[in-house]
Parts: sequence; structure tokens; C-alpha cells
Amino acid sequence: MAFNFSGRPQTDENDVPLPSYVPPTVPAVVPVTVIAKGVRIEGDFGGDGDMRIDGEVSGKITVGGTLTVGPDASIKAEVKAGSLVVYGSVEGNSSVDERIDLKNTAKIKGDIKAKTLVIESGAAVHGAVSVGPSAA
Repeated sequence: MAFNFSGRPQTDENDVPLPSYVPPTVPAVVPVTVIAKGVRIEGDFGGDGDMRIDGEVSGKITVGGTLTVGPDASIKAEVKAGSLVVYGSVEGNSSVDERIDLKNTAKIKGDIKAKTLVIESGAAVHGAVSVGPSAA
């Protein structure tokens, strides 16, 4: 309870005692799923949050948030994501709701679709590219 200078508990307008300590609010943490280097996954999987892959994946990947493909990652899968950031290798078609960022070490073999596409010098793309609001 909170106390005023008289030593009596403070109350609200309905004469209900106020708590003396109110814990601070904790911001919600967006979960990030990590597939570590050295891990191999075969099959279809996905999630609503963000995901980072540093290992090897084959199958189909569906991510509601941002999928980050690390520099040592090797993906042979159909990819559907909110956004995609690629440092490593992706073999398969990628369909993204918002933005694809291909870093200078990225290697893409397959068709890509997104509203926005950013390609750094050094990135390799082998496949059809569809960019713009109607593409995603």
C-alpha cells in the first residue's frame, strides 16, 4: 500500500487502498527462432515470429515475420515470409509480402517475388524476379 505523510494508506476516489509498489511494465519480446549452424532440418515448418537460419534446411518454410538466412546457411526450400534477408544460399522460389534484402554474399537460385527488392553488389540471382505492389 502507498502511504501519505500521515502514515495512513493512500486511497483512490472509492476509498480503496492503493498498492505501494506497482511493477514496471515489461515490453513484449518478439520471439526469434534460430536454426543453428550444424543443424539440418528436412520437412515443412514455420511460425508467426522472426526466424534466423544458420544451418541447412530443405522443404518448405513459412514465416510470418522476417526470415534471416545467415552467411553459412544452405536452404533448399520454397520460402514464404513477411520479409527476407539473405547472406547465404537459397535454392527454391521465394515469395515475400514486403521486402527482400540480398546481401553481398547472397546466392539465390529460384524465382523471387516481393514488393521491394534490395540487392548489394556481389549478390547472385539466378531466376525470375517480380518486384512491386502487385508482385507480392
